[in-house]
Amino acid sequence: MTKIRATAVVRKDDKILMIHRLRQGWEHYTLPGGKVEKGETVKVAVLRELMEETSIVAKLGERLISFADKEGREHQLFQCEYISGETKLSDDSVELLATDENNKYEPMWVEISQLENLIIWPEGTKEFLKRNFGSVLERFQ
Repeated sequence: MTKIRATAVVRKDDKILMIHRLRQGWEHYTLPGGKVEKGETVKVAVLRELMEETSIVAKLGERLISFADKEGREHQLFQCEYISGETKLSDDSVELLATDENNKYEPMWVEISQLENLIIWPEGTKEFLKRNFGSVLERFQ
């Protein structure tokens, strides 16, 4: 069975919501998201993961792209319209419990102009943002 990662693409002004990660010495950025749990739809998982990882409330929009990473995991990216909230891990998130000196999760708004300079995981997400970001931005307006 293919593992699916439900992912949110959220824009606020000229920024994109990202998770700044440090995992075993590897520093990178990723869009908020995670695995689809048993009995859950991908759409429900996107909003749940967004809330757990960022405390942001958003309205789910259309699926933007689906691709497989090198490990065979399927990534589904959904447009999400920012409604409210300040960026922080939710009090009951798995990520908060797993945070230590070697494992860091920090939700933050990243300037669109800075995306090119970041290490973004997975590679398919970075390629998607670089290739299609102009058309993605138009969908948010």
